Amino acid sequence: MRARVAALERPASGSNGTGVAGAVPVSTSDGAVAGAAGPQAQPTIVAHGRAESATPGATPFQTPGSSAMATPVGGSPATSAVSVSPASTGSALDLGEAAGYWELLLHPDTEASIPRAKSASDASLLRRKGHLKEQDRLIEYIRQMHETHTCEEAMYKTERWIADHRQDPRRSRLKRIVPTVGSFFTPLKLVEAFREYDAFFHLSRRRYIPPNFAELRHILNIAQVHASAESLRLITFDADGTLYADGCHIEQDSEMIRLMVSLMRLNVHVGIVTAAGYPGDASKFEGRIEGLLSAFRRLRLPPEIAGRFHLMGGECNYLLRVDPSTCRLEFVPDEEWQTAEMRAWSEEDIRATLDEAQVRGGGGCTAGVSWA
Repeated sequence: MRARVAALERPASGSNGTGVAGAVPVSTSDGAVAGAAGPQAQPTIVAHGRAESATPGATPFQTPGSSAMATPVGGSPATSAVSVSPASTGSALDLGEAAGYWELLLHPDTEASIPRAKSASDASLLRRKGHLKEQDRLIEYIRQMHETHTCEEAMYKTERWIADHRQDPRRSRLKRIVPTVGSFFTPLKLVEAFREYDAFFHLSRRRYIPPNFAELRHILNIAQVHASAESLRLITFDADGTLYADGCHIEQDSEMIRLMVSLMRLNVHVGIVTAAGYPGDASKFEGRIEGLLSAFRRLRLPPEIAGRFHLMGGECNYLLRVDPSTCRLEFVPDEEWQTAEMRAWSEEDIRATLDEAQVRGGGGCTAGVSWA
């Protein structure tokens, strides 16, 4: 029943002249997806590639078709609405398909029929939303704000509090509200990020279901991506459970291959960090990312571009790079990347440290233990 009610909250594409027909994602970075229109409609694209909401001025939790506009606390709206003129006709979203997506979202134990997410609309990605291991008190507080605030009002307030916190981290209002909050190295335009996310996932169309933890984290991620884009020089990805399922590897049809190559061509260094460790055997590391290396060979990447990829394995014990002539992995000599202090550690010191850690952790001796 919950899935049925929730499915009805998602607007049909092109219905009443307000839906964006054929919406597709334009980015798949941790679910940070901007809505892009299909052949039926064209939303206005503004700064930082933001697509405005399909219903201009729609208040969060507002019934589609209403003309009321959300007004942030403090007076006037954060920004003016941008008009969108979709075609009057378009194929309506199949409610059975929508119900299927929401069934996976509301019941995470359901087996996903898609082995790997290729876009933000894939069921295997939607089913993770709201059921994450990570916890964050700031995100939890933002979630609680939706009991008394609209989505846009909550983002407007949080954006203002973060700006004040950057000026005075010790005595800011945000520090009093969330004592464990850390430092913000960049301003975060949360209202813009919310509208970008809302254009695809239609959070503001809901009347009964507020954003969950994962959705709010996606919005924060979008804001951080935009804030870091101009100065970004290195981006790292976790391997198992992020780029691919635990114990699997990157397939040749993975959407992440195209995105990583695009970053490398934009002069951004890309690294994959994995706990897997294969001392002296680069071929086993290659097996985990064979789809990516095959793409490098197929695209015939120039040495300066291929040289922007690295893999860190064995809990930061092994650094590998791509040999431009063969597009195969090779170990980077320790003296090229390890600090003098790291190189001064003896095998005996390392073993003694691991043994002590194992004892303090309640286990036995680590002799013969593989840290792969």
